[in-house]
Amino acid sequence: MRRTFLIGALMALLTTLAWGQQGNTAVGVNLGYATADGYNAFRLGAEVSVGLYKGLYVTPGFDYYFISDHRDLWSIDANLQYLIPVAEGFTFYPLVGATYVRYGDNYFGGNVGAGIIYDLTANVGLKVEAKYQVIEDFDQLALKTGFIFRF
Repeated sequence: MRRTFLIGALMALLTTLAWGQQGNTAVGVNLGYATADGYNAFRLGAEVSVGLYKGLYVTPGFDYYFISDHRDLWSIDANLQYLIPVAEGFTFYPLVGATYVRYGDNYFGGNVGAGIIYDLTANVGLKVEAKYQVIEDFDQLALKTGFIFRF
């Protein structure tokens, strides 16, 4: 079941990537920290952003959390982001989306947050993001920083 779900999620990511227009697609890797009732965890993640229309992006992503209670904790997100240039090289974005979390059981929830992208070059950016995840049995604050690569 887990393998089927992960293969389906990977296919959805690849389909989204193929659908994006050239110049409106980015991939990212990130490190972060999440805190909730019952755990605090470092996390490692990856995401794909695909431009839909004039600053509106869909960003599916996967995060794996490193926790010490011997249970797997990972999540798959699908967020909408609206990029707002605020100064040369700086972009602010609010985000809203849905999440699926596997932490012993299956949980579904929503995301709300914001982030900033600083352009290091024309094709590479530094991204900082904070989001609050409202999940069935617990809520968590997830912070991350990472790099995005545009193509």
